[in-house]
Amino acid sequence: MDRKTLVVACLSLCLLTPTLNAAYIYDFQIFNNADYENNPNLAFTAEVFDSGGQAVFEFRNNSTISSVIAEIYFDSYGLLEFDHITNYIVDEASEIGTKFESGDVHPSNLPGGNLLDPVFEANVNLSAGAYNPSPKWGIGPDEKLQITFNLEEGHDFSEIISGLNSGTDFRIGLHIQSVGTEGVSVSAVNKVPEPITVCLLSLGGLALLRRRRAETA
Repeated sequence: MDRKTLVVACLSLCLLTPTLNAAYIYDFQIFNNADYENNPNLAFTAEVFDSGGQAVFEFRNNSTISSVIAEIYFDSYGLLEFDHITNYIVDEASEIGTKFESGDVHPSNLPGGNLLDPVFEANVNLSAGAYNPSPKWGIGPDEKLQITFNLEEGHDFSEIISGLNSGTDFRIGLHIQSVGTEGVSVSAVNKVPEPITVCLLSLGGLALLRRRRAETA
């Protein structure tokens, strides 16, 4: 099957497949440090899914080198309202795990966000940052964190996905510290998937959601 036929078949299947409660996984691209922009050892994802009318964002650090997600920013207005953060604390006494708080995050905007087109403008009411010291409480390799939002009245989950897929209407930014042996800081923004990838994310998300439900049943 050639690529064109595959795209048509996939898109047709997407149209026939209900995507309610599907999960979508987005990768991130570092944009303000040429040395790390295409480094395969740095990998971060956000899994986005609908949970009973709420939007849940699960962030993971899949990197194989030193790196810590210290702040999370959302360039979105009039769509979401912060609800709560689910930290994954392994051992609080030893400061192992993730511990974030919302609101008054410093810096207030994604570092280097002015380099993007359009410029990244963080909604401070949605932002979240690691407790001090952030290298300990941030999201390190093999760690994760969930942020749950309520949808503003008159909006639905599909608007989040269409916004993220547009690359302009809704963006997620990460400020990452302690990167590599140099311990530098970099910024990343969610990648815009290709159309066929969007479709596969929808179908894969459904399978992932079914597996999650089976595991918790």
